[in-house]
Amino acid sequence: SVDPCYYNSYDFVIGSDLLYNGCPFEELYNLVKKCLKKGGVFYLIVPTQREFAHKFFELMQKEKLFQIKSEKLDG
Repeated sequence: SVDPCYYNSYDFVIGSDLLYNGCPFEELYNLVKKCLKKGGVFYLIVPTQREFAHKFFELMQKEKLFQIKSEKLDG
């Protein structure tokens, strides 16, 4: 749960390794929606072997509130 004083407070939210099998995707998505300012950016780093992560991105695309970009990082 997030204190309402943090709603719409952040220009950026950055997450890494947040998605895993059984992850509460909807709760994570709602948290990002609550915390970002309008026009804010959510950066999420997901290991390429997390094949189920597409479920989270599908959820994000459903409401069309966010622009989703994907970039493969070398390393």
